[in-house]
Amino acid sequence: MRIIPILLVPSLIGASACSNQAAYDAIKHNQCLEKTGKIHCEEIEDYQEYKKKRDELLKP
Repeated sequence: MRIIPILLVPSLIGASACSNQAAYDAIKHNQCLEKTGKIHCEEIEDYQEYKKKRDELLKP
């Protein structure tokens, strides 16, 4: 019975990370479409780059 909570927490963390990246990508692609009329823009910052910059700014 204790295995279920142990497996549930990592899977929830993993799912939230994927949904954060998906949301970021969707927002950036929508902004690109509104700005340029293109579906794909080369200048969109990669989620990993964005996350790295955000983490650096949030360091104490």
